[in-house]
Amino acid sequence: QSIWDSFFRSQEKLWLITTISQFRNPISEKLLVSCLPKEHKHSFYSEFPQIRYLTSGNDNLELYHRSFKNFIGKKVPEILPIINDNIYEYCDLNRSDIYSVENWLFHKQHSTKSHDSVKDCNQDWADHLCSNHINPELIIEDIKGSITKAVDFRLISAVIRILLLLQRIEFRYDSLFAENSFEVCKSMISTGKFRASLSYLIREGNLLVSDHDALYFLQQYYENDAMVEGDKLLEVLESRFRLYLENEFTKPKDGLSLMPFQIMIQAFTLSIHSKGRKAILNCLNLTEDLKRFQDVAMKDNAIEVSEAFLNTRIMGSAWMNAYSLRSFDNYIPLDEIKKMSKEDIDKTWIHVLSLTVILYRDFDNYDTVSYDETENYDNLITDIEWLIDEIGIEDDIYIKKVVLRALINNSSRTDIIETLITNVLEAQENHVGLLKSKNGVDLNFEKLISDEFIFQCEGFLQKEKSFHELKSRRDDWESHIFSVFKEVNLLEGKIFRVKKHSCNFKIVDCHNRLKSIISALDFGLSERASWDRSYLIPEDILPVIFTKITSLYLLHFPDKLKWYTDYLKSRHVDQFGVYNEGYRATLIKIIEQFIHFNIDTNETVVLIDTLSNFTIENIENRWERTPELLIINQFYSLVGEDQKAENIYQEAMRTSMGPSWYKESQFSILNTAFSLASSVISYSHEPSSI
Repeated sequence: QSIWDSFFRSQEKLWLITTISQFRNPISEKLLVSCLPKEHKHSFYSEFPQIRYLTSGNDNLELYHRSFKNFIGKKVPEILPIINDNIYEYCDLNRSDIYSVENWLFHKQHSTKSHDSVKDCNQDWADHLCSNHINPELIIEDIKGSITKAVDFRLISAVIRILLLLQRIEFRYDSLFAENSFEVCKSMISTGKFRASLSYLIREGNLLVSDHDALYFLQQYYENDAMVEGDKLLEVLESRFRLYLENEFTKPKDGLSLMPFQIMIQAFTLSIHSKGRKAILNCLNLTEDLKRFQDVAMKDNAIEVSEAFLNTRIMGSAWMNAYSLRSFDNYIPLDEIKKMSKEDIDKTWIHVLSLTVILYRDFDNYDTVSYDETENYDNLITDIEWLIDEIGIEDDIYIKKVVLRALINNSSRTDIIETLITNVLEAQENHVGLLKSKNGVDLNFEKLISDEFIFQCEGFLQKEKSFHELKSRRDDWESHIFSVFKEVNLLEGKIFRVKKHSCNFKIVDCHNRLKSIISALDFGLSERASWDRSYLIPEDILPVIFTKITSLYLLHFPDKLKWYTDYLKSRHVDQFGVYNEGYRATLIKIIEQFIHFNIDTNETVVLIDTLSNFTIENIENRWERTPELLIINQFYSLVGEDQKAENIYQEAMRTSMGPSWYKESQFSILNTAFSLASSVISYSHEPSSI
C-alpha cells in the first residue's frame, strides 16, 4: 500500500506501472513505450528507472509478482479499459508482430471495444493463431473470455457459436494435436520454430511425450543452438527425476526401474552444449551414485540388484562416450588412458566400447544434425580389437553379440568376426514361424529384429557368389515375403564381407542380386487382396524391407540410384502392391532415407509430392490424416520447399477441426449456453451464423 501511495501521487509513474500490469506476457521497453499515451512517452526514461525494481527480466520485463498486478487492477479499474485501448491500438497497427498476434483479441476484450471483440472470436482468428504457433492455453483462455463477454452482453447466439468454437479448438489441441505432439514438434523444429514447439511438449509443467521422445527433442534443441528451449525441457526432466527419487526409488513397492537414471545421464550429456563442465559433473555424479548403490547391493548379497546397477552404469558410460565422440570428437584411446591412469583395463571395457559403437549410430536420424566420422572413430574400433586380442571376451553370448554388432561392418579383422559369428550362430535358438506373431494376426517385430542380425551373420560367412532362390508366391505368400526379407539381409552381410574382407565375388554381383530381389516384388493389389489370412502383415513388413533396400542403394550403390528411382516411380500406380497403409508407410521410410543421405532434392521432392497428393486425395480419417500431413510438412521443410510446407500445414489445420458430432452433444452445448444466460431477460437479435 505504501508503494502504491507513492505512485498515486505521480501521474507518470501511475500510468507507467498500470500499463505494465496490463500486458499478458513479458515485453520489451520499446513495446512498452509504443503503448504509452503521447503525453507520457517523453517521461518514460526519467521515471522508469525509479520503478525498475518492481519488474523482473533483463531483455523483457514484467511485474515482479502477479499479486501486485491484481492489486493494481483493484485500485484503478476505471482506467484499465483506456490503457487496453492503447495496447490494442498498437496490436491492431502491428498485426505481424508476435505479441500482437498473440494478444490482439485479449486486449480488445479488456478495452472500451469489448462488445466488438465478441464477433472477432471466430474460426479465422483461431486458425491464424494456430498458423503462428501461439500457445494453445492462451487461445483457449481468450475463447473462454469471449464467452464471458457474450454472456455479459446477453448475446445468446454468440454464446452458442463460441461454445462450438471452443469445443472444436479444444479438440484440436487437447485431443488431436496432443495425441500427435511428437509429429507437431518435429514439424515446428524443422521450420526453426523452437519456442513454439515447446508449448506442444510441455503443458502446465507436464511432459506431453515420453521421456525417450523428450530426449530426442532435447538433442534437436541443443544441436540447433536453441539453448533456452533445451534448458527448459531439461528442467522438466530434472523435476520428474526428483519426483522419482522421492516417491519410487526410496520407496519401491512392486520392483524398481532404473531407467530414470539412464534418462538423466543422457539428458545431462546432451546439455553439455549449454552447461559445459557442469553437465559433465552431473553425469559423473550420477554414475558415482550408481556405483555406490551397486556396492551396497553387493555387500547385502543382492547379486541381481547389483548387476542391474552395473548394467545401468555401463549403458550410461557408453552413451556418454558415443555422444561425446559424435558431437565433440572427444575420445581418449586406450594407450593414452594406460599412461594417464592406474585404473585396471578389464573385460568390462570391451562391453562399454562396443556399446559406444552401436549407440554412435543411434544419434543419426534423417532430421538431426549430421557429423562426419573422424580418426577417433577408427581408434575406437582399433581399441576393441586390441582388447579382444589382449584380454579376451567374457563367455557371455549377449556380450559377444554386442561386440559382433559393433565390429561386423567396421573391422577388417576377419578372424575376430568369423569366430564371433560362429559362437553366435551355435547359441542361436530356432524360431518358430515366419512373419506372424503367436496370435496369427500381427507382425512379429521382435523375431524380425533377431532374424535380421542372424541373416547378416550368415551372409558374411558366404564367401562364394552363389545366392538362394526366392520362395514362390504361388504356394505361400508368407514364405515368399519372408524369403525376400531373408535374402536382403543375407545380401547385406555379403556386402559387409566384400567391402573389407576376402571373398570370391565382387560388389557388382551384390548389386545385380539386389535388383533381382526388388524385381521379385512384382505383385499387384489384386493379388495381394487374395492372400489368405494376411491381415495387415504385408503392409507392416514392406516398409521394413524397403528401408533396408533403400539404405543399401544409398550406402553402397549411389552410382546406380537412377535404376532404383525409376523403379519406385513405376510402382506408384499400384501402391507397391499393398493397401494404402503399407504404401504410405513405405513411402515415408524411403523419403526419410533420401533426406538422411542428402539425395538430389528433385528426386526427393517427387516422392514427397506423391505422398502428399495421395494422402490429401485418399485419407479422410482425421486421426490418420493429421499426423501424416505433419510428417509431410516436416519433409518439405527439410528439403527447402517452404511454401509447400506451409500449404500442407494449413491443410493439417483444416483436418484437425471438430469432434464427430452427435445430437446429444449439440443439446449439451445448447443447455450450457442457456444456463450461462439464465439471468438474461431480453434476447439480442444480433445476426450470427453457428
